[in-house]
Amino acid sequence: MKTLNFLFVIGCCFAFVSIIDAARSSKRSKRDQCGKNELNQMDKLLASVLPFDDPKVKPPETIEDIPQFCLHYGDVLTKIESLNKRCMKETQRNVIAVMIYNIKQSTRGICSKKAIQSKKLTPAKKNFLQLNRCINGGSKQLKQCSDTMAGYLTAIEKVPKTQRIPMLCCEMIKGRDCFHNALRSGPNCNTPEFDKTLGEIVKSVGGGGESQLRSICGDFTTKAKCSKVKLPKRQAPKDQKSFIQTALHLLGDL
Repeated sequence: MKTLNFLFVIGCCFAFVSIIDAARSSKRSKRDQCGKNELNQMDKLLASVLPFDDPKVKPPETIEDIPQFCLHYGDVLTKIESLNKRCMKETQRNVIAVMIYNIKQSTRGICSKKAIQSKKLTPAKKNFLQLNRCINGGSKQLKQCSDTMAGYLTAIEKVPKTQRIPMLCCEMIKGRDCFHNALRSGPNCNTPEFDKTLGEIVKSVGGGGESQLRSICGDFTTKAKCSKVKLPKRQAPKDQKSFIQTALHLLGDL
């Protein structure tokens, strides 16, 4: 199941700031909020869509393996949606809903009933399989990127709220670059052709994240500006299994 959801990871990085924007205007929900057990369950589900956190699940590299991937992928998304609607806070609920929507839109050419039944290697499937090969080839580096981001996000939770936006913006840029470089570390992945493929995938998943990024973060999308932003010392993540859950906690407290 894992990969369409590197799309999930890239989508997180590119849409992060649009999520921050939504968080600013979101109101607290009156529904019953998730308890510890539900939050732990959501954390495990979110981690399960990352393509490098479970060595037992390898992203498919052949067209024959796509149907099984789609079945597992669909099951996990259904569970996330159900739990999300039941008790997540409104800010987090909106964030997760946007992420899932972007993923579903970007995977229609791979996991729709028609796409699964067809054995034709469409451009969407070709890009997907190429991405998976690069994910598998750079899985260790991708995991390091994820762990590093989780550590900095955990540290940012401790700073005053007025200082968080620049830190979040700059950490998002660092994380995005780290994920991209990790992907390029795989065999035959550091090529202009793969860069083009990756660009197409990011564009389909980002949901306008780049323009939102510039409008919310301003100059804090450049290396020059971010070099002046001092991030707090990276801390060991809490009990969360993915940086996504840590990010959700941060967004809910903006």
